[in-house]
Amino acid sequence: MSDVPHSHGPGENCAACGHDHSDVNTPATARLVVTGLLFLINSWICSALFRDNPLLAESSAAVAALILLTPILRSAFRELRKGRLQVDALVAIGSLAAFTAADFQTAALVAFLMLLALIIESRSAAGAHKAVESLIRMAPDRARLVGADGVESDVSVSSLRPGDRVRVRPGENIPVDGEIKNGASTVNESTITGESLPRVRAIGDAVFAGTENLTGALDIAVTRVGADTTLGQVRNLILAAERTRLPVMRMMDHYAGYYTPFVLALGACSITDEINE
Repeated sequence: MSDVPHSHGPGENCAACGHDHSDVNTPATARLVVTGLLFLINSWICSALFRDNPLLAESSAAVAALILLTPILRSAFRELRKGRLQVDALVAIGSLAAFTAADFQTAALVAFLMLLALIIESRSAAGAHKAVESLIRMAPDRARLVGADGVESDVSVSSLRPGDRVRVRPGENIPVDGEIKNGASTVNESTITGESLPRVRAIGDAVFAGTENLTGALDIAVTRVGADTTLGQVRNLILAAERTRLPVMRMMDHYAGYYTPFVLALGACSITDEINE
């Protein structure tokens, strides 16, 4: 529909979190995660079986850390370029610190857990976007406008105004919210109410955009169009729910902007003291 905005496309910020995770939920990243996890598991197995040769476990863990850190660092740098210092950067710093200290298993494990969280978040957002797009497709973008002389004309739904009268024939989806002025029919309103059984609607009853007219022709007086319809409001509720993050995640992103520079400053002071000594 031209009058209802679509959800964001690839490369735009994820509405759920405000981050650009467009490259997280991809087959390439999934392969990286699986490969890194296999190397990490192999390092744990080597630690248990070859205690007198720790190099085997450390080498496998180092490879796992390098593989898993790559997408984390990409995401962190992207956020930093946009002037945002959030939890991605904090996790990247923690993993790099563990890697620098030769604690490769910890570095790999932290990166894996962060990647797993990003993938779950990205997939949840993608599911919400698909739900929104399917809702949008339920309402037609063309309608039959009935003039004062009773003559029908094919018009864009976005051109309709409250008070206009449209005609919907059996088997068609209703394009607007409105009130039935002539005719009677059964209407499938499951997209709005969730009820599986069609409801009988007659003169004076309200009908909703995106619902399906099943049995009879209806003349409907328009009350709401586009984003103002019940369907449009359902869409907005889905997007609002998608933008609502867990309180702990909001708190982490909020404090990461203060905590990360503080940790970096402490680290710089520590390195300076060691150099001076």
